[in-house]
Amino acid sequence: MLTSNFIFQINPQPYHDACLHGYCLYGGSAGGMAAVCDTAADYARECTKKGVQLHWRTQEFCKKPCEGGKGYADCISLCPPTCGGLWVDEGDVTCPSDVCVSGCECLAPMRLDGNLCVPPGTCPCTHHKRRFPPGASIQQQCNQCVCHDGAWNCTTNPCAAQCAVVGNAHFVTFDGLHYTFHGTCDHILVEDYINHRLTITQEGRGCQRNGVGAVVLAGAVDETCASSLTVRVQKTTVKLHSTGEVMVDGHITMLPTVKAGVAVVPATSNFILLRAFGLSLLWGTRQRLVFISLQPTYTDQVRGLCGTFTSSLADDFTSPAGDVENSVAAFVARYAIPPCPVVMSSALSVTHEPFDPCGTFTQSRPYAEAACAVLHSTPFQACHLLVDWTPVP
Repeated sequence: MLTSNFIFQINPQPYHDACLHGYCLYGGSAGGMAAVCDTAADYARECTKKGVQLHWRTQEFCKKPCEGGKGYADCISLCPPTCGGLWVDEGDVTCPSDVCVSGCECLAPMRLDGNLCVPPGTCPCTHHKRRFPPGASIQQQCNQCVCHDGAWNCTTNPCAAQCAVVGNAHFVTFDGLHYTFHGTCDHILVEDYINHRLTITQEGRGCQRNGVGAVVLAGAVDETCASSLTVRVQKTTVKLHSTGEVMVDGHITMLPTVKAGVAVVPATSNFILLRAFGLSLLWGTRQRLVFISLQPTYTDQVRGLCGTFTSSLADDFTSPAGDVENSVAAFVARYAIPPCPVVMSSALSVTHEPFDPCGTFTQSRPYAEAACAVLHSTPFQACHLLVDWTPVP
């Protein structure tokens, strides 16, 4: 019987008795020695839970072989350190600290990479399911990220942001919120409400529905409007027409032109480019496409149908009064320029019907689908992991 003057946190006597019983049961055979090792492992595991690490296995006594540079331990974490952080089973969100199992693990400071133990400095990084070696760099918007010890270390430069308006229906805000509405009124796309340096409005009064210009929301389909865009930068006003005609301060102007720091040039046969301090705008002349890019100088200073440029989707529907609307209908109505009656179809509800881009010209649907299928084809697949090509609800 074991005797000691110490107070044991875990009394070894029951384990000692179990060890004697197991060995005597099997004699000097392999089974007897296995019983000794199993009993010692049970005791070591309980000690580990109390914070006492025991290194009792040797090459000659109860050795457990491991592969991949791992070492055997009687109490290893359910979430061992890996090159990507802590390994967690799918569906688990936490790793219980009071639960451990016996098995092979990487010896500190090594980390698990697949089934091998590697030094932290050789851990790869992952981005869009691709592996990058240590020292590799990638560009994330205007920031550079370098792979170090299995993690991306990125610069934190503030970046420009882009708002997109496709047709007369689809919007993507500066912060990446997608929404849809069908409108025929004038609306404020971007408004610098702090320093009042910039205002961009979209005109839609060329469209008529039942003889009245209106905001038409959800379930009602209008043909695309031949509208225009007005950009006011400081005291200079530029109006871009869908016909390609450009007016500067009320006068028709030939391109290229520059006035008071505002430059307007033909970018391509399909786009007109407007540049000013902190602003770059592309206006489509053959298709209703608008791309508005703002530099970080406008962060937290704009509002309108293009959102708030705060790096948060939560406040993109901020109204001119400063409150956040909870529906597209209410938000769009707050930025309509009077006079503009609001016509809401009976289909308008908490959820609205998705926009059908071929709803007006249904006879062209087969040809349009065949032509646009190129986005799903092999030449574009390399970009599918970087830019989502699936429809946004």
